[in-house]
Amino acid sequence: MKKTILLFISLFLGMSILYSQVTIEVKEEIKTISRGDQPAFVVEIPNGDYKTIEKEWIGFLEDGTRLKVEAVSNELNIHGALFKNITLDSVNVYSSVYKLDSSIRVIACFELDSVFISSLSGNPRQVELAAALKSAVREFAVEQYIDVYKEKLEVENKQLQTLEKERLDKENAIEKNQKSIKGDEESIRRSEENIEIIEGDIELKNTEIKNKKAVVASLKSYDPEGYKVADKELGGLEREKNKMEKEREKEHKNIVEYKNDIKESERSIKMLEEEVEGIEQQIADQKDRITQIKDEKDRIK
Repeated sequence: MKKTILLFISLFLGMSILYSQVTIEVKEEIKTISRGDQPAFVVEIPNGDYKTIEKEWIGFLEDGTRLKVEAVSNELNIHGALFKNITLDSVNVYSSVYKLDSSIRVIACFELDSVFISSLSGNPRQVELAAALKSAVREFAVEQYIDVYKEKLEVENKQLQTLEKERLDKENAIEKNQKSIKGDEESIRRSEENIEIIEGDIELKNTEIKNKKAVVASLKSYDPEGYKVADKELGGLEREKNKMEKEREKEHKNIVEYKNDIKESERSIKMLEEEVEGIEQQIADQKDRITQIKDEKDRIK
């Protein structure tokens, strides 16, 4: 009973984690920048790539203007950024992008008319701008976090394709071995037919040899010339018989080789089928992993 309860709790916690909503939050804090301690918008992007997010952040700041972001110490600053969906006025931005253990932190201070924007200023216009800029920073972070999952999905989908190709290669190998077995079985059938024909020919040849021996024996005492001719013909018959026996022996050896090939193909098929079974389990696990990543991406808010 205790084990059942513990299992239920584990499953419940696992499902809670799996289906919990991932929320990106932008906080307002006082941060020290090159202009002193100022109000800042701070957001963390889990599992992000530092170089990628830094590049995208610079693009975000430069969008809509010909101005370029200046790297000053640890800051990425731009004087005269345009956020047309928020305000027609140009805005100075003092920002930083930091790599943490498991996330990337973006810090941004926005200055308009020599005043740093904050929702705590008490100025209605400042509060309105702060809310809009905070939303813009959050949208940027959400987009970057979604891109993290898109990259994960790309990697996992490639892995799935690799597994599916590996399975297909194994299945093709199984089919090739099965065709080989059918070919060997057909070869065995033909060899057995050949053996049957050869044995019939040998039986006839034995009869010829027996009759020829009788002729040779009858000519030996009274017809030396006829004896020589008949004896020579007997030797020819025996050589033909030996040739037939060698052909029969060759066919028997072929059958042994074909049967060995069949056994080897059957061993290969068994091994390949076990490998396919293992790969199919990996594919199922990989599909579950992809579904989980998609679900996590869809829960980003």
